[in-house]
Amino acid sequence: MDYVFSPTWDPYNTQARDFFRERDNTELIVTRQVSAGSSSRRRVHRIDQLITCLKTDTDIQRPVGNIYIVSHGRDNGWMQVPFANIDLDSRQGPDNTTYEVLIEADNSNVCDIPAAMRDDNTKIRIRGCNIGQDYALPFVNKLKAAFGGNVPISAPKHYVLVVPIPDAGSIEAFCYQFQLKVRDEFTGDDARQNLIEAFQLEAHDFVKGAILTDDWWDKWIPEDISVGERDVLHKVRFSPPLKPRRGADISVANISVPKAFKSQQVLFPMKKENVTSDPGSPQARLDLILDEIRNHPLFASTHAYPYYKRMEFDTVNDFLDAHLWFPIYKPEEQEVFAVGRRYIYTVSPPITLDPEADDTLDDGTKNKLLYNFTPKSNNPNPAVTLIDEDDTEIFQIV
Repeated sequence: MDYVFSPTWDPYNTQARDFFRERDNTELIVTRQVSAGSSSRRRVHRIDQLITCLKTDTDIQRPVGNIYIVSHGRDNGWMQVPFANIDLDSRQGPDNTTYEVLIEADNSNVCDIPAAMRDDNTKIRIRGCNIGQDYALPFVNKLKAAFGGNVPISAPKHYVLVVPIPDAGSIEAFCYQFQLKVRDEFTGDDARQNLIEAFQLEAHDFVKGAILTDDWWDKWIPEDISVGERDVLHKVRFSPPLKPRRGADISVANISVPKAFKSQQVLFPMKKENVTSDPGSPQARLDLILDEIRNHPLFASTHAYPYYKRMEFDTVNDFLDAHLWFPIYKPEEQEVFAVGRRYIYTVSPPITLDPEADDTLDDGTKNKLLYNFTPKSNNPNPAVTLIDEDDTEIFQIV
């Protein structure tokens, strides 16, 4: 039996619960649940409580199969789910799982999976956007260690998409996360064209061997590229077609991908305390801030997962140079305070097979979505499973 934990109630988690609720041989562990079987489960809000539930409840089938954990995520080592009763007063807050939280969890063994609960088929499968990207490999490795180190972990290298299909069920698919990270915002009359050309110069590509040609960027990037998030319609083909409970099969559709284009202003605040007088110039103030960052333990090159690595920089100086800094002196607080600013542009089209940028050339074989489908309970048509859980182009597996 597979088990699913999805603890929050935003649209993504809600849609994921709907997808897994109808999945064969799968039980949803919800945050407030009274079982109809031989035990009652309450207050399953954290991952350590999930492991306790799977380890001790009398109506759980052990050894367990797949353990799916649904969470928002980022490729810089972060999950929007509380791991255990660990509050490190970090920048990310106590209700999120960071690398530092995983260190404490690993040291305290609060989520170790005992031998009686697992066998060779037991695996932990994270469903959180981009958590498995290569830059986040130290986070995924530490996540495995925090579960005791004996159970394989997989995490998506891509954006996770769950979409309800009216009168049919739900699909699960993945989207790329093509990013351009710059210090200065693209502005002016030629901003969109300059952004397209900048993406064309990046070393982005499709999975499955297809070549990403320059004409895709004009198709994916909207007219408005100002700071914000925009849903984008993407035309995809279903092969095999989706079968609703009634009506015609669905072989092609325009899917709305949430936040498929994002233009983000990213800010990094830092302060230097116990500065009794103004250093005297913007550069002198900035030098204090940059030295404070360089000397911070999280930025040490000896750290197992330094902060600049989480932000996809090779060195701390690369991180510092990528920001435009605004330092000020605060005499009342006797501190120098600065904010570093940069911009990230993100394009997230669905992962398809045989992609073709020109829709007029679609001969019925192009842009086939890589997807799983679970039908609603009143839909007698079969499920579809096209995503290989052991596909290393889709998942990071450790």
